[in-house]
Amino acid sequence: MKANRKNNNLLLIAAGALLLAIIGYLLFQNYQLRQKLTPPQPPTAIPLSDETANWKTYTNSAYNFSFKYPQNWKINMDQPNKIYVTSPTNFALIINYKVKGDSLNIVRSGVGAGDLVSKGIVEFGTKTVNKDVLVFQNQDKGILYDKSGEISVDSLVFSLSVDNLRSAAADYPTLDKQTEDQTDQILSTFQFTGENAAVNPTAKPVTQLTHSLPSSWKTAQDTNGTIEIGYNPETNDPSTTYISGGVAATGKWESNPTRKIAGNYTARISTYDGGSRHTTLQKGLSDYELKSGEWKASGYFEKEYKYSNWPCLVIFGFSVSQWPATQGICPISNSQAIYFTADSTNAKEVEIFIQTIKLL
Repeated sequence: MKANRKNNNLLLIAAGALLLAIIGYLLFQNYQLRQKLTPPQPPTAIPLSDETANWKTYTNSAYNFSFKYPQNWKINMDQPNKIYVTSPTNFALIINYKVKGDSLNIVRSGVGAGDLVSKGIVEFGTKTVNKDVLVFQNQDKGILYDKSGEISVDSLVFSLSVDNLRSAAADYPTLDKQTEDQTDQILSTFQFTGENAAVNPTAKPVTQLTHSLPSSWKTAQDTNGTIEIGYNPETNDPSTTYISGGVAATGKWESNPTRKIAGNYTARISTYDGGSRHTTLQKGLSDYELKSGEWKASGYFEKEYKYSNWPCLVIFGFSVSQWPATQGICPISNSQAIYFTADSTNAKEVEIFIQTIKLL
């Protein structure tokens, strides 16, 4: 009997051990199965700071694009349709731009000594462009994005390059990594804010004008020698006192009967904040204490012009007296514009005058 009891106990112990082993095996298998079915959790992303958050913003309201640039970089627009964004190390991001279909040549015409080496792509707003670096004696000397060919974005065309503002590639200092990286970042901040008549001629007709002086006309300059206009000597006299800081062609008077033969025409260069041309012109009307719309004479209309690659806005039928007149604005940089007036609402007469305006 004792032997049987002992055998029974051994059987129970063995059965219990086997049961525990089976349970352990099943739990292990279940654990492994859950590990396979449960995807690994990605690490928590750490928000990155926006290095461009405190940068300045350049806005070209005439062509509807903008971009950010570092606080210690400078903007220069001495030439039409060209922007220099210059770093403290004298390297400049050179941005050429035009309306698609414009005959203006913005393609880079020459490359300094060295070889072009492809270094991937960079963002240009929502597009990507190839980054081709000019390398001389194993040193980076400049960048030609898309080999400085034309880059189309909607109704606009750009060419982009980076150069040190000196003469020969062999003399250039090496393009430092910080400037190179910041240049790429500038391009990534580009925004294209829509279309208007200045950037899309199909949205509103744009009349192309070129400099032209009628054969019998003479020219006059402002006292600083910065701007020139043409005038008909039979009907107008030149004046630098009629308008402050500019030049005018004032209409002559007949003695009998006393009447004016022609109206006055003026032009000057003054500051421009780079904003809306409409708003800029209307700010000048505040001097007359007129409410919105009160200065619009009967027959008021507007026209867009492209003159010397400047996007000009002209409003005809501007009235602050009994005689309607015309005024216009041609931004020549992000900080300056040509402002002009004419005592006429005849578009053809005003266009003849506009085409005599010349920067000196």
